Amino acid sequence: MSLPFVESQRSILQSRNFFLFSFSRLPLVFIVGGWNLSRHDMSVKQFYRWLDIMEGDKRWFCAHIELRRITLRGLGLVRYGLDTCEGPAISRNSAQLLEPGVYAPYLGNEPFEDSIGADVPPHTFAKFVRDAAAVVKRGHGDFNEESKLSKSTIAEVRARDGNVCCITGRRDLPTRVVWLFLPALANTVYPNRDAGKRDIKKAYNTIDNAVTLCQALVEPFMENKFSVDIDDNKRIVTFADLTAYPNAPSLPNELPSLPVGAAQYWRANFKRTLMVHFYGGDIAFEKPEPGLNPDDLFEEVAEWGYDPKHPKWETPIGKAVLAEYEEQRASLEGRS
Repeated sequence: MSLPFVESQRSILQSRNFFLFSFSRLPLVFIVGGWNLSRHDMSVKQFYRWLDIMEGDKRWFCAHIELRRITLRGLGLVRYGLDTCEGPAISRNSAQLLEPGVYAPYLGNEPFEDSIGADVPPHTFAKFVRDAAAVVKRGHGDFNEESKLSKSTIAEVRARDGNVCCITGRRDLPTRVVWLFLPALANTVYPNRDAGKRDIKKAYNTIDNAVTLCQALVEPFMENKFSVDIDDNKRIVTFADLTAYPNAPSLPNELPSLPVGAAQYWRANFKRTLMVHFYGGDIAFEKPEPGLNPDDLFEEVAEWGYDPKHPKWETPIGKAVLAEYEEQRASLEGRS
């Protein structure tokens, strides 16, 4: 699939072929989300439903925005703007498969200029725990304290589940009790509610928010590699290959059972997992690879020229820098 922009490393690693651009900073447009539709064979209706889940605190517009295909034009060094809008709006109720391409949100015939998506994704649960541990080492407060499982909670969960993995339904593998959603992050579930955030965290410190999981699935679960869409027949959704975890058992299509009171915590887990994988992806907000900062490369070309044999000029970033330099030079020569 030929793309009219330079892909970020995040986009490449995920093999994205669906890109959602935002109009919130016109005349520039930026990628705020994307999917690999070869992995997620989703209908248009499912896409809107997942978008509604992620953008839950902005539901006033979710019922009205619709996607349209767009084309882009360059507006400087790896910066892009809207060129044209192509075709009709894609109905929210369409059962057709979502097709790969470049899209943006519209309200009627007008670009939707409010914020949607995000420049960068939230951390996985595992990264939050690692970062919180690093903060403790630097002599600051223990942000993981609120997410520590007490011995009594672990015992209650094991007694409730009978040491059976909540995902696979197996009892023949070693298990561990984990949170469905880290209590320390509970305030992120309700980002617009400042009052009572401490009470929200306490509400997430309950056995309803904890499950028994196969030991071999704990790491990919904490890395948000998979989750459960409770409201789609308890369907288990994988967002990345689990081949990096050779001891991980195969996952069934749906959750074997749902403990009473667990649904809201699975929904919170699924929402964050969607955000971890969908949000972000624009090269403008990604830390450049060593030696491939586009601004530095442009300055290098303008001041010293370039060696066409150097491999960095064969990278997408290098090619984009050279194209922008030649365009600007031609424009200046045209004025003289």
